[in-house]
Amino acid sequence: MVTQAQMRATRRYAKRHPEKNRLYQYRSNARTFIKHYANLEDLNNLIQLAQEQKEKLELKMIANDSTMLGNDRIKHQYQNS
Repeated sequence: MVTQAQMRATRRYAKRHPEKNRLYQYRSNARTFIKHYANLEDLNNLIQLAQEQKEKLELKMIANDSTMLGNDRIKHQYQNS
């Protein structure tokens, strides 16, 4: 049983952190759909979509890492000048 204080705290947190709460709901809805409603075609489409998104994010991380390395090299050059 959840106490009244815990319910108030949960509502306050949700109100103060709407973006985190929204992401939690999206994640929860996706899991519910996959576990209870998705058919084989839905799952195959979701897997393909997830793989494509993962590749995009990995490329973005690589680009960010290389940019950061470039900035570090420039800083190092100025420090040694």
